[in-house]
Amino acid sequence: MAWITIKSYTLAHEAHLDEMLLQSEGIETFLKDELTNRVDNFLSHAIGGVKLQVQKHDAYKAREILDIPHSVDPAKDYKPIADFAETIAAYIPFVRKWGYQKKIVFSLTLLALGIGLFCIILYGIFA
Repeated sequence: MAWITIKSYTLAHEAHLDEMLLQSEGIETFLKDELTNRVDNFLSHAIGGVKLQVQKHDAYKAREILDIPHSVDPAKDYKPIADFAETIAAYIPFVRKWGYQKKIVFSLTLLALGIGLFCIILYGIFA
């Protein structure tokens, strides 16, 4: 039996609410790291919180019940940002080899620095 995590929670009682909802629909559930969270709540972030797990064959139905998106496709969902990052990366040789996440962070950082510099220049002109 393959258990997969469909959602993580900082607090155990939030996980129990969704667990009861899924169990009422006939879906077998398991709360991973729940006892660790109850013993020391400060460890919750370090271990990734309380993880609500279901059987692999029930994952689709469980996500439907809890209204959790099934998957995120960065290439489709973040297309404008990814296109901007690819455009910036085309001009910088060492950035071309990076993955899309690093390219996006680098491009947005350059954009923020450019906007900041523009604001400083405007302040110098009009102040």
